Amino acid sequence: MFREPGFLTHVTVRGHTNHFMTATSLPTHYRLADRMTTFLVDLAANGLSPSTSTVEMAINSLPIYSAFYYAGAMRRASASEAYSVPVLMRAAIECAGYAAHIIESEEAASAWVGRHREFAEEARAAAEESRTARLEVFFEGDTAGRQACRREFSIQNWQRSLANFMAHFPNGGPAVELLRRLYAVTLDTGAHPNILMTLIGSQIHSSDVSDLPSIVHYPFTEDPVLIAADIENLFRVGSALARVLMAIRHPPQGNAALLERLTALEQEFFASTQSFL
Repeated sequence: MFREPGFLTHVTVRGHTNHFMTATSLPTHYRLADRMTTFLVDLAANGLSPSTSTVEMAINSLPIYSAFYYAGAMRRASASEAYSVPVLMRAAIECAGYAAHIIESEEAASAWVGRHREFAEEARAAAEESRTARLEVFFEGDTAGRQACRREFSIQNWQRSLANFMAHFPNGGPAVELLRRLYAVTLDTGAHPNILMTLIGSQIHSSDVSDLPSIVHYPFTEDPVLIAADIENLFRVGSALARVLMAIRHPPQGNAALLERLTALEQEFFASTQSFL
């Protein structure tokens, strides 16, 4: 099920109409995509235990944020607002990748906490003294901690840990490769203001007042086929994220039932997508 994604490249139609936000109008594959969102959120929220360490805090919180960012991306795409999807998808993938890196590396766990150690201490003292925390500590403090965290959580580091973490999980390798590719795409299509972001959301037309071409920007799309293509790409990302969250929340040997549910959902979704497109 881990085919090459289409990379969210269709944002070229005039106007903005929310076609698919009511239960009665949703095509089957949209409802199945919503089931993937529910599957991810339920998966991230289950299996939680009280946090007694940095690693446990990361394992508890980061998968939940990953699932919620994914849910936001799916809802934006369904509402024909694909321009916001790359930002949300980057956050969803990073949350899962950071969690895997923290599990794989004690240094990563220490750097994650150390990024805002001084401000955490200031916030704790402010609470005890019934005062407001001094924001200058946030803006000016933790210089060394921020730098150490940036180095430790480089893209290369957390993606290497994610690959190692998923190496023995069923379909773990293809899932990580899809997330790696999609992450790179998000950086160029909206998560960073790079030129590709504007090119995929633009069309070049002849100017009415001269022979010079003009670029017209279309941040929305009304075309249900193009929206469906974005939904299909997101569903594939959800399939990959589900495997990562599954590996975090449950030991691999205990995942047979969840994997069976996920596989059945994938098969049903792609069958409905083919019939729609």
